[in-house]
Parts: sequence; C-alpha cells; structure tokens
Amino acid sequence: MKMQTVQRVSIELVFVALFLGLSPIYWLPLLPFSLLLTIKVMLLGVVVFYPFLRFKDGVYALPKFITPLLGFSVALAIPSAIAHLSFDFIGLFAILFLVAIGYTLSCCYGTERALNSLFMAVVVFSLIAMLVVIDFAAGGIFINPMHSVRLYLYQTGLHGGRTGWTAICNVFLAISLFGLIVSKPGLTRGALITSSVVLLLNLVVVDSRGGLITGVFVLSIYLLHLAANSRVKAFFLLMVFWLGGVLIAAEFGERLISSRTYLSIFAPEELRSGVTTGRTDGFWVAIRLYVESPLIGVGEINLKDYGQDVEKVHNVWLRTLAEQGFLGFLSLLVFSLGLFAAVFKRTALPRSAIYMVLAAGLVPSLFEPTGVFGNYFATAPFWITVGLLLAPADYDSLQRSASLMGSNRYERC
Repeated sequence: MKMQTVQRVSIELVFVALFLGLSPIYWLPLLPFSLLLTIKVMLLGVVVFYPFLRFKDGVYALPKFITPLLGFSVALAIPSAIAHLSFDFIGLFAILFLVAIGYTLSCCYGTERALNSLFMAVVVFSLIAMLVVIDFAAGGIFINPMHSVRLYLYQTGLHGGRTGWTAICNVFLAISLFGLIVSKPGLTRGALITSSVVLLLNLVVVDSRGGLITGVFVLSIYLLHLAANSRVKAFFLLMVFWLGGVLIAAEFGERLISSRTYLSIFAPEELRSGVTTGRTDGFWVAIRLYVESPLIGVGEINLKDYGQDVEKVHNVWLRTLAEQGFLGFLSLLVFSLGLFAAVFKRTALPRSAIYMVLAAGLVPSLFEPTGVFGNYFATAPFWITVGLLLAPADYDSLQRSASLMGSNRYERC
C-alpha cells in the first residue's frame, strides 16, 4: 500500500505524542476522572480518524504476514473460548489496532519522524511523572483516590498500583534510551536525558519490586550497548548510577529502609501482607489447575477460591496456561513471537534498542496478570512502538543507526 510522504510538521504526530504521553495516566491531582478520560478519548479519536481526512492513497497499512498470523492465533484460541464462553482472544485485535497505528505512521512519515513523535511522548509523560518525584521529596502531598488503602502519590504513581505505574515508566525509559542511541546531539537529546533521570527516580521512589527488576534489565542492555562502543562511557554512567543511589539512600534512608523492596531482600518475615508475599503460591495453584485440563484450561480463575490472598495469577503466561490451556497459551505465544521476530527481521535499527523495548514490555508479564496484554490505554506506547518498528527503516534518514548494525537493508511501504 502506497502512503503519502509528508515533509512538513505533522499535526497528527503531535497528537500521537500527546495521546501516548497521557494514555497511561489514570488520575491527576485536582483533575476529575471524567475530564482526564475525555481528553484521552478525544486524543485517540484524532489519532484514529485523522488519516481518513489526510491520506488519499490509503488509510491504514499492515505487513502482509500479520493477517495469517492473527488468523492462526485466533483459530488456536477458539476451542478454549467456546468451552468457557470467554473471549480473551479479542485482545489480539486490540493489539493489532495499535500496531496498525504505529506501522502506518512509520510508512507515512518515515521511521525517523515517527520515532521523534515517540521521543516527544516520553518528554510529555516525564513532565507528569515529575509530580511523583516532587511528592516523594515533600514526604507526601497527594493521596491516590483510586487505591482502597490510603497511599500517597509517590507510593503508587499516577496509577492504581505500583507495578502498573513502574511497568509503563520502564516502557518510556526504554524508548528514551532508544532515542539517546539514534538521535543527534541537541535539544532532543538533552530532553531525553532529563526524562530518563525522572523515569529512573520513579522506579526507585514508587517502590515496586517488579519495576526495579525490569529497570535493571533495560539499563543493563543500554550499558552493554554503550560498552560495545565506548567502555569509558559505560563505566562513567555506571558510576553515576552508583553515586546517585548512594545519595538517595543517604538523603531518604529512613523511608527506603521501610520499603517493600528493602524488606523483601533483608527482612522478608516482616512482610505480613499476603497480597505482596503470596503471589508465588498462586503459580503453583495455576500449575495444578493446568494439569486438570491441559488442552483448553479450566476457565477464569479466582485464586481466593483456592485459599490465596490475591484474585489473579500474577504471571501472564501461567494464567493463560491455566485458564485457556495449552491451545490458548500457544495462541498468545505464536502471536507475540511472530510480531517480535518480524521486528528483528525488518528493521535496520540497532538491536540493543529493540531489546530494551521488548524487555520493558515483556519482563513485567512474568509477575503481572496482564502486563502489556491488557489495559490497552496504558500499554498503547508499547504496541504502537512495536508497529512503528515493523515498518522498514528509512535508510536515508537513519544512516547512523544502520551503520551501528553494519547493515544497509531497507524497503519502503
């Protein structure tokens, strides 16, 4: 499908950046839920319908391989869906919709300009995430109105829970570091460095164990990328991280010692809440239930019916395996691996940048019931990025990135 190439500043890319920057935000201090949701829906509406007004040669584009991949994945999921009257596979269509947006943007505007809209979204998101850091430094100002327990903003982020907030922070962190790899020196690079610092501070102060684990993966990949090009830069950045950690510990040590992350490592017996300590027990329940019905699963599971303190199995893959059986699990696995393998095959961008994005999206799925496979308002930045990366890179505008790969392979939509 041929798409028009637009050279001037694109209103659509600006709206894409605003939508992606706001989409994972669940609440803002002093702003009504309804107003925030209305703003997000309106931004999404502009992103979705703008192509119908602007493009003449086509509206949305998708790689040819996606249709058979989706059809095969849905076919695998149907037996379990019919058996349990559960249609979780519809989520694959939601993913496809977001992937189509990212792919079309890249085909229409070129990979470089589409990526710049992602980097702009990082800046928008980090400006809002700064409120979390300010709230922490002030000892707590705003109370999260979405949480059943009285928790401050810095204890949950602008989300309903710690892991959800830090998971999306890691996605934006990966995109920000991605930008530092491919962008040229200048204002954009300075904004991305500042955004990275804000997002890293969010991972520390919100106190999510899963968020910190994911952040370690993302940062490790970035440091390995730096080390491959300059060991001095990698060592210098590592020292900055260590010194920053020491300064934070010295300034806020009393608060950090009482944190869940600290207690998990040094005093796990003091963590009395089953909500935080009993999740691995749910893994064993899921495995036992899977053995009862290995092919199509047992249907939706409420772990409280099995003596646990949490409702959902906090692992996307184990939950899918137990609830939808091997066929449902294979459906999700085939669809995901098909998309991600195509990203590596088609793009000329540095492999390390791709690894960071995928790690940021997939690692949380190991300790969350949905991760990036649910709540698509929040995870839109991940899937739109995947769609953008599926489009062949514009070699002329990304020579620096392609040279890092030792590749000059490209094609146009």
